[in-house]
Amino acid sequence: MSIVSEDYVLVIGSKPLSKLPNIFVKKIYCANGAAERVHGYKKKFENTQITSVVGALEFNKRLDVRDKVLKLKPDNIFCRSGKLYEEYFNNNLIKKINIINLSKLKQFIWQAKFYKFGIITLFFSELSYENILLKKIKHLYDCIRRKGFLCSSTGLFAILLAYVENPNSTILVSGIGIKSGGETFYGSNKNKTSRSNVDQKLFLKLKKKIKKKLITTDKEMSFFCKIPLWDKELM
Repeated sequence: MSIVSEDYVLVIGSKPLSKLPNIFVKKIYCANGAAERVHGYKKKFENTQITSVVGALEFNKRLDVRDKVLKLKPDNIFCRSGKLYEEYFNNNLIKKINIINLSKLKQFIWQAKFYKFGIITLFFSELSYENILLKKIKHLYDCIRRKGFLCSSTGLFAILLAYVENPNSTILVSGIGIKSGGETFYGSNKNKTSRSNVDQKLFLKLKKKIKKKLITTDKEMSFFCKIPLWDKELM
């Protein structure tokens, strides 16, 4: 028997072998290509509001990610690092979806309020993207000159967005690879491994009031991040 509650929202990432809770939630936030994981959930729980959280580069340049998001037909698409190309939407679909675009700078500033020491934490955490000193310097130079500071992965960013929009709800997390990264339901990605290194540093500085709202279905995340493990029914 499934559990029904209005007190939960669900954040879904693409980590392989992760399980979804067998529970009705009022909102789902899915990161990039993790949109494909929501289809099975929707067949069972139809009336859940869905927000797809994407990066502009992932959506605009990667056909596999874009197709997964558009096939889901989410209620909202939150783009956290640029602007989505509307040419990829048909006229009927774009009228139905609420699209929010944040610039690279705005998403950087927006993140700062969730971490101890704010922008300082974001800046020094980004150093963990590379392991070798010269590569760290080059990465920071590229961030300042052209790329901007991404900081949180889109999965961790989705957790922060879920918290802001649902301050009184418990946030259930499935498939966000804080400790291990790179492997996803839709293939390997070296950049995701590097980004998970940044996530590890950031999560240690995440404000306690946010951590207290989190429960995860993943044992690895529960152990590493010191947050409760979901002990009820899984799908």
